[in-house]
Formats: sequence, structure tokens, C-alpha cells
Amino acid sequence: MPTDPTIVLERTRHRDNMVVTLRFDYDQQLIDRVKQETGARWSQTMGCWYVPEEQFDLHTFFEALKGIAYVDYSGLKKRNNKQPTPNPGAIKPRYNLKTIKSQVSPGVKEQIQSFK
Repeated sequence: MPTDPTIVLERTRHRDNMVVTLRFDYDQQLIDRVKQETGARWSQTMGCWYVPEEQFDLHTFFEALKGIAYVDYSGLKKRNNKQPTPNPGAIKPRYNLKTIKSQVSPGVKEQIQSFK
């Protein structure tokens, strides 16, 4: 008994645009159906079919391929929950007050004293 082909969906960036990739084994009938129903395009650089994210509707995609292929959309549900790591160059070390006082010129010291 033949099983339906599996289409794996994932979000990614392609040429500075967010896209949904469609990865599946070569099947000319499935390729024709995907192109016709979703307007998917082939990317030679990624080696898979893709649809621009703003044109992709998961419900419509499911309806178009119902009974033809199994759709694995777990890649669309993944969220990046990592906290951004701080840039080491962005955090400046704090200096001891004695270090600052020793590096200030006499003219600046006089100006500081005049404000006190």
C-alpha cells in the first residue's frame, strides 16, 4: 500500500525575504499540484520549493493538498526563545574613582572644583 508523500514546511530567509520552504521527494505530479495551488517557486540556491511568507496561508495549503500529501508543519511552530547575547564591546568597564582622578588634567580639575 503506497503512502502519501510528506511535505515539510519551514520558515527561513531567502534573498532578504521571509519565505516558507516546501521540502519533499521528487514527484512530478506533486510538483505540478504545488505550483498550481500555491504559486511556489523553485530555489536553486536552497534546493527546494518556496512561497513568500506574506502569500502563504496554512489552511489553504492544507485544503489544496488534502488526500495528496502529508503536511508536516512543525517547522512553522518553532519559535526562537533564546535571549539575545550582549555584544561584549557594548559593555564598558567601570573605572575606580581614583583612576579617573589620576587621569584628569589639572585644568579640568579646576573646572570641576569650581562647580562644587
